[in-house]
Amino acid sequence: MAENNAGSLTENGDSDAGSANIEMVLDIPLSVQVQLGEVRMSLRDVLKLGSGSMIRLNKSDGDAVDLYVNGKLVANGQIVTTPEGTVGVQVTQIATRMERIRSLR
Repeated sequence: MAENNAGSLTENGDSDAGSANIEMVLDIPLSVQVQLGEVRMSLRDVLKLGSGSMIRLNKSDGDAVDLYVNGKLVANGQIVTTPEGTVGVQVTQIATRMERIRSLR
């Protein structure tokens, strides 16, 4: 009788081997970026920047932002201020397949 190397099936129909493979990749670190805003500055103003300088961005609480993982668009969100006073992004929509494909360009 041939031995089955696929592993046994779990209650939800996954194989033990398949679950182990997924578990291996779940801890891989990814780069997550959110562009909070942008501003145009002259070279003169950039050269004046120093420790403690403030750059005002063109975004504020509630404004829409894009969320990128490893440089690829994965979701849309909005800027929020957390109860602790830090800035965060609340995911509002996962990017469609077509949006993800367009972000590859």
